[in-house]
Amino acid sequence: MAWFRRSKEGISGEGQKKDMPDGQWTKCPGCGEIIHKKQLEQNLFCCPKCNTHFRIGSKEYFELLLDEGSFKEMDKKMRSVDVLNFVDTKPYDKRLTDTIKKTSLMDAVRTYAETTNRKVFFEYLLIDGVNDSEEIAEDLADIMNHPLYHVNLIKYHSTGAFQASPREQRERFKAVLERRRVPVTHRISFGEDIMAACGQLAGTKVN
Repeated sequence: MAWFRRSKEGISGEGQKKDMPDGQWTKCPGCGEIIHKKQLEQNLFCCPKCNTHFRIGSKEYFELLLDEGSFKEMDKKMRSVDVLNFVDTKPYDKRLTDTIKKTSLMDAVRTYAETTNRKVFFEYLLIDGVNDSEEIAEDLADIMNHPLYHVNLIKYHSTGAFQASPREQRERFKAVLERRRVPVTHRISFGEDIMAACGQLAGTKVN
C-alpha cells in the first residue's frame, strides 16, 4: 500500500540537471511543465505538452516571421509620448521610463523594412483636439519620410471620453500628408452603430 499519492501533474522525477546553468529552464503557465528554454525556442515558444503559447518580445517575434538578414531596423530611438498626461497607479511617462530601463528597449514602434521592399503600414486614429491638428500632421510627415511607409487614417468612434475628429479636420490632416508626399489613405469606417471599431470596445452594453 502506497503511503502517499501524487496529487498534481507536471512534476517530473528527473529534476533539473545539475550541469545546466540557472535561468535555462522555464515553467509552462498552462500545465506547469518544466521546459528547457532551448526546447521551447525550437518548438516556436509553444509548450510541447499542452501547446500553451508563451508571451514573447518583438525581437523573437520578428525572428520567427522574417528570414535572417532580410530586414533592416529603422527609427530605433522613436518612443511613445504621453499627450494625454495619463495617470493610473503612477504617471504614464514614469511607467514608460521604468519599462525602458527594465527591458533595455525603447518603448516604441520597432519599424522593420524588409529588403524585398514591402510597405510598412501605420494605423493612425484621429481624435478631436488630441492628435488631429495640422501641426501634428507636419510632425507625422517628418517621421513618415520613407518610401516604404504608408499611413492609414482611422476615424475614432466616440465612446464618451473623447470625440471623433470632424470630417473637415480629417481632410485637412490628410491634405498635409499628401502635400508632403506621404502615401496616405482614409480608411472606410465600420461598426459605429454598435460603438465599436478597430481596437475599440463598446462603451455600453448592446442588447
